Amino acid sequence: MHTPVKHTISLVTFIIVAFSVIFSFATPNPVFNGAVESDVFKYNGEYYFMAHGFGGDTFSLGGGMKSSTNLVNWPDQAHVFSMTDNLWAPPNDGDGNIHVPDLIYDYDGTIHLYWSGVRALIGHAESISEEPMDWYNDDNDAPFDGHEEGATIFDWDRRIDPHCFKDDDGKYYFYTTKLNAPEGNVIWGQPMDNPRALSSTAPYPQISVDSLDTPEWERRTYWNGLGINEGEHVFKYRDKYYMLYNANFVGSRPMLEGRDTNGKVVSIYIAEDDDAYIGVTIVLVHDSSVTPGNETTIFENNTLTINIADGQSTAGNIADAIKEQPWIKDATTSKPNSAWVLCNGTPEECQGRDFIVLPDDYCNGYYAIGCAEADSPLGFENEYKYPEPVLDLTRWPGTAMDHCIENIGHPSIVRGPNGFEWWVVYFAFWDGWGNLGTGIDRVYFFDRTLFVDGPTSKFSTGYHPGPAEATFSDLFNGNDSLSLPSHWNDSIGSDWQIQDKEAVQLNSVGSHEAMAQSTEASNYLIEANIKFISPIGDKAGLIAYREDSDNWLKIGFVSDAGTPKWYHTIMKTGDSSPDTTETMLPPGFNLDVYHKIQVTKNHTDFQVMIDDMPAPGPSYISSTGFTGKSLPGLYTENAQATFDGFIYTAGWDEYDDKITGWDDSIMGAPQTGTWSIGSDGISSTELIMSKTFKGDFLSQYEYSTQVSCSDCSPGGTPVMGIYGIYIDDDHYVAADIEVETDRLKISNKQGASMTVQYVDVPDKESYHLRIVKLFDSAIVFVDGQEVLTIDGIWGKAQVGLRTDGMTAQYNGITLFKLGSQYGCNCMPPVSGDWEINQICTIEGSVMFTGNVFVTNNALLTIDYASELGIDFKNKHLKIDIGSGVFVKGIGKIYQNP
Repeated sequence: MHTPVKHTISLVTFIIVAFSVIFSFATPNPVFNGAVESDVFKYNGEYYFMAHGFGGDTFSLGGGMKSSTNLVNWPDQAHVFSMTDNLWAPPNDGDGNIHVPDLIYDYDGTIHLYWSGVRALIGHAESISEEPMDWYNDDNDAPFDGHEEGATIFDWDRRIDPHCFKDDDGKYYFYTTKLNAPEGNVIWGQPMDNPRALSSTAPYPQISVDSLDTPEWERRTYWNGLGINEGEHVFKYRDKYYMLYNANFVGSRPMLEGRDTNGKVVSIYIAEDDDAYIGVTIVLVHDSSVTPGNETTIFENNTLTINIADGQSTAGNIADAIKEQPWIKDATTSKPNSAWVLCNGTPEECQGRDFIVLPDDYCNGYYAIGCAEADSPLGFENEYKYPEPVLDLTRWPGTAMDHCIENIGHPSIVRGPNGFEWWVVYFAFWDGWGNLGTGIDRVYFFDRTLFVDGPTSKFSTGYHPGPAEATFSDLFNGNDSLSLPSHWNDSIGSDWQIQDKEAVQLNSVGSHEAMAQSTEASNYLIEANIKFISPIGDKAGLIAYREDSDNWLKIGFVSDAGTPKWYHTIMKTGDSSPDTTETMLPPGFNLDVYHKIQVTKNHTDFQVMIDDMPAPGPSYISSTGFTGKSLPGLYTENAQATFDGFIYTAGWDEYDDKITGWDDSIMGAPQTGTWSIGSDGISSTELIMSKTFKGDFLSQYEYSTQVSCSDCSPGGTPVMGIYGIYIDDDHYVAADIEVETDRLKISNKQGASMTVQYVDVPDKESYHLRIVKLFDSAIVFVDGQEVLTIDGIWGKAQVGLRTDGMTAQYNGITLFKLGSQYGCNCMPPVSGDWEINQICTIEGSVMFTGNVFVTNNALLTIDYASELGIDFKNKHLKIDIGSGVFVKGIGKIYQNP
């Protein structure tokens, strides 16, 4: 329809929404069905998935790959590798025996694929091009890592589950699981000379299943007497190394077997609550008058006598007889996630074992994912395992089929599309053995303690959104004439094109820049993948900061007579010329293949990462004096280059002595008290009301930190907490831990109105606080658990830290602006008409001289106190059926000029 509006439109004019799923904050697990033993690999801004049992076409049983731009939708797939090309594998090792694929990118442009075959021989293949979904070749004469011919299943050399990890210093490490009965599977690690060769250093044992020092949950059962740790995945964050791994094995919990003699006694313990058990003695009596399926039971004096048929040797009927007892149902209601843990042996072997029983055994998978920490890549030990799994069996009674997620395994950790979030990808059985699928769940860090918000599905209650998109991103997958003008400004030069889903600059003469069209920020993450077009030219990279022509920072690659380098060049007011620092890149660094540059601006400090490692040399550019807001951009200087996978997300992620920028509020409220920054974070050091602030005014964001008391018994009613929302002293939301009462106090001040709510919290010295600010609500979390949702409209706000009557320490502080699934920023093209074809939000003032079209079921939101000016005298605003415009509060659409 045409809307010839010639006056201001305010408040809510109309809403036509076809995107209800967008606003339901639930992870859509499983994201697709099928596949086990998977790995997810990010390259040029997109995600690539390989797994055992997925062929990528209609003929193959393995060697397939899927791709995604968001970790949720996986529309493309291809067959990329086959065991039939392998020179060393036996004929029976077909594609269906490609187990546990693992992918990693090397700076020479090669993507390396590792896998284990049916005989536990580990292979290695390489991509024939830079494209992840092109073919992979294995032209080796022998396995990459394997055992001698004729070795048995329990030989020490039996290897499975390969994983390659690249550390910050560029060194590679290789991990495998080695079957070593009777001690159980042991995960080993060893250095690599390069991705193609293991070093001569002997492997180091990392973790294993040992009855003396392994968490109890890992010993739920044993398979042929063998304990299992396997499926390892190693990564590094905040200077800490993490290993996710699987324990137990995929299977149903074995029930009590009937290989007993008449009258043998087995002890069973029924969980009454978390701290107490009812001891029950079970007596199994063979009775010739009983037929299978017609067991009789008598329960007296905590003794259950089960009369079973002569020769009974299966467990099912005995288990059913146990489950029918009313005291079992009554006793287990306080532990709904308990499950059958019954001995798979004779009563003599099982005598004295602890058992937990549920009323039903529907959700009964063994497999679960654990976590271990280390201070070095080969420093993992059993004593540093977490006491409980980070992803385990979950059940929602009363849902369809009493919805279960069970047998969870083979984790893969990857950064989300906005560059800040971490996600774990895993397989699980959803509602039983017939529904195998792949799930994703969000990973958080309580300073440095890993926590997974999962497993989740459509039945999960509360706030569990999918991956947040960046503030601005471009995969350059669109049409040149539409996506370049609507996403980028050609501030210097021209000749930018899109070819083969890449941004290309073919003009090798002079400077060429393209600035992202988005909202400026003071703290942000930017990332782009860059490749020179042969012959290599001069310079290409990122505009990391630009305030004006006298204040800017560029970071990129340069070739000096064929010698690859990275460099940064900085210009400040008063400088006669830019100051440039160049640093050599490692030998073999190939500039005519893609390399990722990531730059984070935190207050005045810039951190530079190349291919996910700190850049060689001065990777931390501190105290630049650039406190202002900026937008990022791309540039070339006398070079032809291509760019891909660009993201820009407003926010920061800081810890230890890299915490910076906390001060007075934007609206002028002063920092109070004394705040110090050291190796353990930022601390308030006085007992008075102390508060400090940081960040831009944002409409929607996620903000989190770990807060710990310095003196946990100061007396009085002291608090330590955060401003989750802060506008001024009359408009804020504060979340404070009352250390004396073990309560979370949430204060919501709106002018003269103050609302206070309380939530009980555990008695601890340290808590992880998180708040998600949406347009019309704020959601509060403590230690990963959602505790309260506050409805309200606050407009744009910043965040803060606060203590009163005590001192406290804050570390691991993260904030990022929420992306387009919550409403992205809308920026018009430089010229022509403006087509809005996705959900987006105008923040601030936007004036446009062309026609505006809202299409493709999109919702255009004019935020509070924001405005859209249109030349209605000559142009129009057209809203297609199914699309809509939502004007909030004192926002407006008006005649311009």
